Amino acid sequence: MKQEIISPETENGIIQQLKNIYPIGDDALGDFMTSLSQKKFLKHTIIQKAGKVAKELYFIESGVVRHFYTNEDKEVTTWFSQEGEFVANSSFFMQQQGYENIESLEDLSVFAISYVDFERLCQEYSDISHLVRVFMTSNFFMLDQHYASTHLFSAIERYENLLQNFPDFIIRIPLIYIASFLGISPETLSRIRRKV
Repeated sequence: MKQEIISPETENGIIQQLKNIYPIGDDALGDFMTSLSQKKFLKHTIIQKAGKVAKELYFIESGVVRHFYTNEDKEVTTWFSQEGEFVANSSFFMQQQGYENIESLEDLSVFAISYVDFERLCQEYSDISHLVRVFMTSNFFMLDQHYASTHLFSAIERYENLLQNFPDFIIRIPLIYIASFLGISPETLSRIRRKV
């Protein structure tokens, strides 16, 4: 399925999200939009798997996903992505096996672009290449802030930052994943929630 299935509201959302990252010309935008296909995933589906090379970049129309690693049968949640965001693990950009899984926490509707189309667009349009650089730099900065906060801020401060920046996560995401993301035990999270 291609662009004809994208509603005007969703198309405007994707275009606005792209322009929020970097001002892209109309030709590049048009080519990007016609390269998208819609996909739907059920809740608790691994949409990108550790040890595999990711072949698609997604724009989330509806739903939320979590990013996580598995270490000795223990899952460590590292990030969440939701509506209006682009999502892929690092293996998409590097085209190498990655360590991160991405799982839908709700029924998920996305628009996907293949690595082949994405690479072609990057080669044909300098706007797209600049967008990728800005996008990657922004994501790197956010991840850097998150990792630093786990060492510099108290558990309560981390929870309060989450409430301030992503208040709906507390409603939409199971607390066990939020505790893992904050680097605390579920019991500690419960105590913090009673205090805050």
